[in-house]
Amino acid sequence: MPGPRRQFWGHQAWGRQSFGGRGRRSRWLRRRLPALAGVCLVVAFAVGVGLQVPRAMTAPERALDDGFGGMLGALGKASAATGRALGQSLTTAPSAQRLALLASLQVVDQQARAQAAEAQVDGQAGPAAGASCLVALEDRADAAGLVDQAVGTLLGGATGLGAGSSKAQAQALVGMDQALSLVERSDAAWRSCTGQLARDPGRVQLPGSSWRSGEGIWSKAALAAWVPVVAASPGLQPAPSLALEVPTTRPAAVAGGGTSGPYQLVAVRQLTLQVVLQNTGNVALRAITVSARLVPTGSLGRTAAVSTTLGLAAQALRPVTLPPLEVTPGASYTVLVTASASGGSAGGSVTASSQAMVVSVAQEATVTAVVASANPVAVDQAVTYTATVTPALNGSSPPPGRVVFDDNGAPVPGCGAVALHQGVATCTLAYAHTGLHSVTVSYPGTASLAGSVSPAITVTVTPARRASS
Repeated sequence: MPGPRRQFWGHQAWGRQSFGGRGRRSRWLRRRLPALAGVCLVVAFAVGVGLQVPRAMTAPERALDDGFGGMLGALGKASAATGRALGQSLTTAPSAQRLALLASLQVVDQQARAQAAEAQVDGQAGPAAGASCLVALEDRADAAGLVDQAVGTLLGGATGLGAGSSKAQAQALVGMDQALSLVERSDAAWRSCTGQLARDPGRVQLPGSSWRSGEGIWSKAALAAWVPVVAASPGLQPAPSLALEVPTTRPAAVAGGGTSGPYQLVAVRQLTLQVVLQNTGNVALRAITVSARLVPTGSLGRTAAVSTTLGLAAQALRPVTLPPLEVTPGASYTVLVTASASGGSAGGSVTASSQAMVVSVAQEATVTAVVASANPVAVDQAVTYTATVTPALNGSSPPPGRVVFDDNGAPVPGCGAVALHQGVATCTLAYAHTGLHSVTVSYPGTASLAGSVSPAITVTVTPARRASS
C-alpha cells in the first residue's frame, strides 16, 4: 500500500538525514570547541565589564542627586509643619497669642531665608535642576518676608500703632498680593525642578512641595483669608495692660503686720521706693508713667509725690526705682504707687495700682552731753554746767525744747527746765557744802526727735579756801 509505505519511508529518510546531519555537526563542534569556549569567555567578560562600568560611573551622580533631593525634601517637610501650625494659630489666636503670632511669622521668614541660603551652598555642585529648585526656595523666602511684613502691618507691629488705619490696611493688602504672586511663581519653579530631576541621572523623586497650593500657610486661599481675620479679629487687636507689685523701700522696712503694713523704717529724711512693673498686655508701651505718692496719716509730715517715665516691651517686666521722697522722722504715711500709659491705637489709657501700704518713720535719735566749768570746786564757788543736744542725722537743725539738769537724781533748783538755744543750755550754781555730786542732763525729745540722757559727770566740792592774813 503506497500510502503508508511512503509515509514510513519518508520518515525513515528524514530520520537518516537527521542522523547524518547531527553527526556532522557534532564532529564540527568537537573540532572547534576550544576556540568557541575562548570566544564565549571574551564575550562574557566584555558584557560584564560593560554592565559594571556605567553603573560605577553613575554611582556618584546618583548619590549626589539623592543627597540634593533628600535635603530639599527635609526642608519641605519642616516648612509644611511650620505652615500648618501657623495657619491654625492665625484662625484661632486669642489676644494673648498676638505676640506668639508675630514671633511665628518672623521664625518662618528666618527659616525660609536660611533654607534658601543652605540650598544655594549645597546646590552649587548639584544637578542642572538645582537652579529651578533654588529659584523656588528664594521666591518662597521672599514670600515669607512679605507675609511677615503684611501681617505685622495689620497688627500695628509690636506697639500696635497704626493697626486699623486705611493706609496701613492698603499697604498690607499690596504686600499680601505680592506674596501670593511669589507663591505661584515658587510653585512653577518647584514643578520645573522636580520634573528636571526626574529626567536627570539617578531620577531623584522629591516629595511634594510644602508650599504648593493647599499646603497650610502657603496656599493662596489661606493667605487671602488671613487679611480679614487679622484685620477684624478682636482677639488680635492691641490689648494693653499693666501690673504692679507691692513696692519695697530703701532703706528696707520691717513689716509689723500684713502685706499692707504698717512697716517700720529707721530714722531717715529721704525714702526711695522700688516697684516691679510688668507689661501684661500684647503691645509694647512706649511711655509708661510710674508715680508714687506719700500722704501723712497724722499732723506730722507733708504730702510728697514723685514720678518717672519709661518704655516697656509687651510681656516684659522691669524693676523701677523712683526718685527719693522727702519724709519726716517720726511721721507715718500711706504709700501708693500707680502706673499709667496710653493705649495707643486701642484708644483710652491703661492704669495699674500697687496695694496701699502704711510706712512709719522712726524718730531721729539725739545725743545729749554735759560738762562742768570747773572740777573740783570749792564751797560757795560758782560752777556752770553746759548741756548740748545733737541730732543724729546729718544736716538736721538744732533741736528745740528744754532740758532738765539733775544732781544725784533730783532736779537742780532753778534748772529743772532750761530752754535750748541752738542746741545748748546752761545751769550755774554754787554748793554750800562739801561732797560729791553726780550731774546728768535729760532731753525729753519732740514728735520727730527721740529723747536722750547724758552720761553722768561727778563733781567734787572741797572746803572753802581761807583768806590769807
